[in-house]
Amino acid sequence: MIVRGAHVWVLIAIAAITTLIIPDYLNVGASSLGAPPAQAQGAARSVGQGTVQRATLTPVRNVAALAPAPRLSTSQREAMILRKLEIRERVALQSPRPARGEVGRLTAPVPETRLAPARLPHGNPADFVIGNNVQNPRANDPALGSTLAEPAAANNGRRILAAGNFDHLEYSLNTGATWTNKPLPAGPSDAPNVCCDHDIVFDDARRVFFHSTLYINSAVTKGIVRVFVYREVDAAAACFYDLDIADIVAPGTNILMDYPHLGLTNEFLYLSTNDIPAGTGPAQAARMWRISIDDVVDCVGTTPTIYTWPMDTEGQRVWVPSQGTNTRSSMYWAHQGPTTAELRVFRWREADASPENVLRTVDASTFGDPDCRGGVNNTDFIGATNGGPYGFQLRGAFGDGRLLFIWQVAGDASHPQGHLHAALFRINPLPDAAPFDPVLIGQPHIWNPSVCFGFGHLAANKRGDFGLSIVAGGQAGGGGSAATPYVSLDDDYSPGGRDGVFGVLYGPTVASTHNRSDGRFGDYFTTQVWEPCEKWFLTTSYGYVGGSALANVDSRYTEFGRNRDYKCWRNWRFRRPGPWDLP
Repeated sequence: MIVRGAHVWVLIAIAAITTLIIPDYLNVGASSLGAPPAQAQGAARSVGQGTVQRATLTPVRNVAALAPAPRLSTSQREAMILRKLEIRERVALQSPRPARGEVGRLTAPVPETRLAPARLPHGNPADFVIGNNVQNPRANDPALGSTLAEPAAANNGRRILAAGNFDHLEYSLNTGATWTNKPLPAGPSDAPNVCCDHDIVFDDARRVFFHSTLYINSAVTKGIVRVFVYREVDAAAACFYDLDIADIVAPGTNILMDYPHLGLTNEFLYLSTNDIPAGTGPAQAARMWRISIDDVVDCVGTTPTIYTWPMDTEGQRVWVPSQGTNTRSSMYWAHQGPTTAELRVFRWREADASPENVLRTVDASTFGDPDCRGGVNNTDFIGATNGGPYGFQLRGAFGDGRLLFIWQVAGDASHPQGHLHAALFRINPLPDAAPFDPVLIGQPHIWNPSVCFGFGHLAANKRGDFGLSIVAGGQAGGGGSAATPYVSLDDDYSPGGRDGVFGVLYGPTVASTHNRSDGRFGDYFTTQVWEPCEKWFLTTSYGYVGGSALANVDSRYTEFGRNRDYKCWRNWRFRRPGPWDLP
C-alpha cells in the first residue's frame, strides 16, 4: 500500500485496553579515578559533509573497588540538569533554521482509524495486551531521582536493568516486582558527577547489557560519556570506557558531550552525542561513535570510528541510532535537511569505513513551540527546542526492509495540535545493497484534532513490526489533559497492515494529572524489543500524579504485544536465559 502525504487520526483507546491488561502481572508497585583513560588523537578525514576520525579507548576494570560518585542534594541535582538543558536550548535556538520547503499532497488522506475489536472469550490473536506495567520507585527516591525522570531500561527475561535522572541505576530479578540499587562510581577528575541522560541496550547475541550515562563537572562546561558493560545485572560492571571528545578534537578545552544514545548492529555498538563547546572552542557538532562489540564485551582496548557533522553545515543537528532487531549489518539515522521539506537519511554499513547519506523530499514541517497546555495546573509540556528542526525528537526504526522515522512538529493549517510527522521508506533491493536509495512509500503523520502528541519513540521487532511509545495530552488554547504516556503497534493487525499507521494508542501506562511548569518533559524514554521473545516490546515512561514534585514522579516499565504472541512472552517472562559466558 503506497500512502503519500497521509493524514492519520489517532484515537486514544483508554477504556478498551483496560480489559486487555493482564491483572495478575500488574505490579504497582576505595580510590578515586583520577584522570580519564588516555586517548590518542586521530587524524580527521573528510567524508561528504562530515569527517571521520579514529581514536583509542582503554577500559577501566575492577569497577567495584572505585570510589562512589559524589552525592549531591536534590537542589544541586535539579540545578545541574536545568543548567545543561539551558545550554542545549541556547545553542539550538541560536542555530540557523532550515529554509521553508513546500511539497504538495500526493494522495487523499487515510480515513479515520477505528478502535480494535473487543477481546473474544477464547482470545483474539489481534488483541493488544499490556502484560506488565510496573512502577520503578527509584525514580522518585529523594536521594537519587529528579523531577525530569527520563527513564531507560532493557531486559533479558525476568532480569531488567534500568536507570534514570539523576543518577539512579537499578536492577530487578523478578520482572520489576522489586528493584535493587546499583551504586555508580565517580567520574574522572574533570567530570566527577554522574549527571543524567542514561541509555541502556541489550545485545541478544552476546547476552550483555550496555549502559551509557553522562558525567559532568559542577560548572556544566565539561561532560564525558561513560559506557558500562554488564554481563549480569546483579553484579558489578565488568568494565567501562570513558569517551571524551575534547581529548580527541581539541585537547585542553572543555566540551559538553550532551544527549548520548545507544544503538546496535551485529558487530558494532553505536553512540550518538550532541557536543557543545565551552568558551571559544570548536562549533557544536553531532557525532556518531562506532565501537566493536566484541572488544567491549571482552573489556580490551579498542579503536572506534567517530563520524562528525559540524553545526555550520545545516545548523545544529543531533542524532539517535535507529532501534530494533533488524538493524543487523547497517545502522540508520536521519536529520532535518537544508529545508523544512527535506530529510537527510544516513546509512552506515558494517563493511564501510564511513556512513553515506541522501536527501529525500517529504511533507514540509512546521517547526515551533506548540501550545500543549493541560493537566490540573494547565501548563505546557512541549517546548520550542522539542518542536524545532534540531533532532531532539526525531526517532527511527528499521524493520524488514522498511525504515520509519517520526519527529515532533507544531500545529499547522491541517493539524491544529502539536503532532508527529512521519516518513516511511522502503530500502531496496536489500538493506546493504548499493546504491543507497531509500524510496518514500508513506507519510503517516500521527495527529489528532483535539490532543497534542509528542515524544514518540520507536523500535522494530524480528517480524519487522513497529512498536511505539508516545505522550498525549494538552491542547491548543489550554485545558487539555496532563502529558500521559501510551503505547501502540504497527503490524499486520493494524488498520493499514504494516504501513506505518499506528491508528490506536493503548493505555495509559501512567494516569498523569499534572505537568511541569517550565515546558519541559524529557526525551530519554526507551522503546525496545523484549528479550528473548523478540515479538514483544518493552518501553519506559513516566508522568506526574497528584502534583509535579519529585514525590509525584511515577516512572514505569511496560511490556506489550499482541495476544497471538502472548504465550511466547509468558513462557520466558519468569525465566532467566543462560548467563553470558555459557558455551
